[in-house]
Amino acid sequence: MAQHKDLLKIGITGSFGKTTTKNILTNILSTEYSVVMSPASYNTPLGISKTINNLLHPTTEVLVAEMGAYRIGEIRYLAEMVKPQIGIVTSVGPQHLSTFKTVDNVLKTKVELLEALPNDGIGIINIDNEYLKNYESNLKCKLVTVGIKENADYQAQRITYQNNQMRFSIYYQGEYLFEVSTNLLGYHNIYNILASIACACEIKKLGFNVSIPNIIEGIQKAQPVLHRLSVSKKDNITILDDSFNSNIEGFLSAIEVTKTYKIKKVIITPGIVDGGKKQEELNRRVGIAMGKVFDEVYLINNPASKAIEKVLQEVEYRDIHIYSRFIDAYNEVLRKYQNEEIVLLIENDLPDNFLERSS
Repeated sequence: MAQHKDLLKIGITGSFGKTTTKNILTNILSTEYSVVMSPASYNTPLGISKTINNLLHPTTEVLVAEMGAYRIGEIRYLAEMVKPQIGIVTSVGPQHLSTFKTVDNVLKTKVELLEALPNDGIGIINIDNEYLKNYESNLKCKLVTVGIKENADYQAQRITYQNNQMRFSIYYQGEYLFEVSTNLLGYHNIYNILASIACACEIKKLGFNVSIPNIIEGIQKAQPVLHRLSVSKKDNITILDDSFNSNIEGFLSAIEVTKTYKIKKVIITPGIVDGGKKQEELNRRVGIAMGKVFDEVYLINNPASKAIEKVLQEVEYRDIHIYSRFIDAYNEVLRKYQNEEIVLLIENDLPDNFLERSS
């Protein structure tokens, strides 16, 4: 990248929200600049190297690089490769605990991106995240916060859902900035949008500028990533497809979105299957939330779903169905509700082509 001396480089990491934030931010910045982002989930050293070698060209003005990790030190290595001026940590949570072992190790790894930033760099974090809000920063660079609940620099307020869209107001340090609407659903996506807005506003300090109308336009054009709370219809069934790699925050957010529908609510899920030692605790939390919202629960049998089944039985929830295979549960829902309008949430790791196979 030596020949790209004026290139603005932005790194994005987090336990969840990386890809969506990357896409939103690229949408926004592309309204004014030539932007290259790492494609799909190219968030490894090999993927980022391919992005730099194959996609950057002399007229590229901004690089947006997603950075993933399974072990301590891997984000630091990626940051040394890219040398970003801006680093975004979307979230920290109990993801990939089979390799990280503890959430504290996840936190240490994600903030390696912030620690690698230069003195004039800008770090952006979600201050509502239970792990990041207690992060004791000894950073050389400026740290910018985003949030809904906490006293963040960039904050979302007056959040409403209507016609498969969200609307909310953006405030900076307590002062109203503008209103946005988006096709992305769920509170977790508000944080992704806030991080993107913060980045688009803060790059002024680095000699770049995106107008507010273009920020709003970029957000409006953002579409859900496939299998990440994307909305579709199959006959009279509204499908909320959140089948990509579930996590506790995304799962609870998807339940809240489902709650806004004024029709019968059904869920198919294997539960959270990568929770490490916290797996039972996490699945009990989502099980309690599920019992308050869904009229019927279809569980795909595995150790994670057994924790959900147990907590639902404890609260005397009766409409539980256990299946060995997703496709069988899905076909049963289609058969049972062929003459009734429902909303169906499909939550967590399922085959990429499950809907196509069952059409």
